[in-house]
Amino acid sequence: TKKPPLSYTSQFQHRRSEPITLTPIGWIESPYKERFGTPRQPTVTVQVAGQGAQEGYVVLAPGLGLEHSLRSLEGFEYCWIISHMHLNTGWNALVTPPRGPRKVRH
Repeated sequence: TKKPPLSYTSQFQHRRSEPITLTPIGWIESPYKERFGTPRQPTVTVQVAGQGAQEGYVVLAPGLGLEHSLRSLEGFEYCWIISHMHLNTGWNALVTPPRGPRKVRH
């Protein structure tokens, strides 16, 4: 097969803002049940529930035949997981920092 020319992807620039649909294939089980006390980053372990990092698990939805998709994953250092924060009921483009003075950033 012939490789497409190097400008091949330029033909699809108009599609970059099209909506996409994601189907959940699993979920995360974690000891963190509330947003307060949950680390914001994996290295933040001070003042979190349990006084340190806790283990969580990726659970694949049963009946989808996904068990083999994780085969040999242990050979990798990282795994990208796309998540959907389904319990978040609102979104605002302006954020309030979680620490320090409580003022809105513009």
